[in-house]
Amino acid sequence: MLSVDCRPADGVVGETTEISCSFEKSFTDMNVTITAVTVTKRGATDPVFWMNSTLVQGDLRFDLPSREDPSLQLTNTTLSHEGLYDYLVVTNHSTISGTFRISVTASNSQTPNSTMAKITELLRDTRERTVDLHQAGESGSAVGSRLV
Repeated sequence: MLSVDCRPADGVVGETTEISCSFEKSFTDMNVTITAVTVTKRGATDPVFWMNSTLVQGDLRFDLPSREDPSLQLTNTTLSHEGLYDYLVVTNHSTISGTFRISVTASNSQTPNSTMAKITELLRDTRERTVDLHQAGESGSAVGSRLV
């Protein structure tokens, strides 16, 4: 008996995400070699990544670094990679399936403090202008058109 078990992966935008998977084997001396894999995002009909001994296709940011270990790597992770995936692994013994989840967050470098400070300043200015226009007796529609 052979199965694949994958742990949830936490990724950061722009970095490499390690998707840690392992084989659960009923016999410890069983040598397992991967001959093909497919990775399909839950809800999609086509795999996002697939490979066999001669062909690698799909999102090439996914990689199977070893034919003896079902763990995957995802380089240059994006927010769109977040989700639940179905993982099909074909080995020299059997075809097995598993699932894994990728959670993705943005790094601090992608939302610098200076950008947040500018947004906060623009929101404060807009709020102050809105209050000033209302206090001057402007109607709601007039306030909206003057803020544009």
